[in-house]
Amino acid sequence: HMSKTLRNYLFGTHRRHPIARAVARRAEKIVLAHKNFNYDFATNGEEFLLRDVIAPTQPQVIFDVGANVGDWAVMAAQHCADATIHAFEIVPATADLCAKNIAHEKRIILNRFGLADQAGEIPIRVYDGLSTHSSAVDFPHDAPSRVVPCPVQTGDDYVRAQNVAQIDLLLLDVEGAENRVMAGFAETLRLGKIRAIQFEYGRANILSKFLLRDWYELLTPLGYKIGKLYPTYIDFKPYDLRDEDFIGPNYVAMHS
Repeated sequence: HMSKTLRNYLFGTHRRHPIARAVARRAEKIVLAHKNFNYDFATNGEEFLLRDVIAPTQPQVIFDVGANVGDWAVMAAQHCADATIHAFEIVPATADLCAKNIAHEKRIILNRFGLADQAGEIPIRVYDGLSTHSSAVDFPHDAPSRVVPCPVQTGDDYVRAQNVAQIDLLLLDVEGAENRVMAGFAETLRLGKIRAIQFEYGRANILSKFLLRDWYELLTPLGYKIGKLYPTYIDFKPYDLRDEDFIGPNYVAMHS
């Protein structure tokens, strides 16, 4: 029953006390759990999205941009029996691992390049042994890294070359390069060829300066509803500045 002002004063003035620190750490863990700070496919909503939302629509084409070692692509193939999965992995060594992991799934097409706003090469910071950290933005991970030039195409060029009529689900797991990937899909978006988009949102977006607000401004005028992905539902809602918390991990945009 302590007043908010008194509570803030007590914690503010005694924030270095061991008890105050312990309470704050526990509270932070509870808040992160409540906001679904979870990167496990089976429990964070990603498998739910594939199994219960996308699969019943009988998808034919799924794009996995930032396929890493192929785990998500394999899961998509298992839940979406009629879909062809176009996987894109930009880092050569990671693409080699992905090729081995997806070899048994004939409906997964591995592209050994990334997608961006123009064709060519872009520098990627690679962390050997930590493939999930590879990024086009200079995220300050505490691990040895090196910069590798990697090939990219635009999504629009790929869609035209492969004669893709519709993308039923576009997954983006590109560690802060979402704005560049989406810029490369400008024509595909304008033509209404993408039904659903799953995208990560976290601290890498601070560095790319492509915020949740930018997603809403890009997609809402095109007829998409956006919501955060939770273990058993998608919380579709209008944009709220308070959601710019960089906790993520995933949001979903569904065309109306």
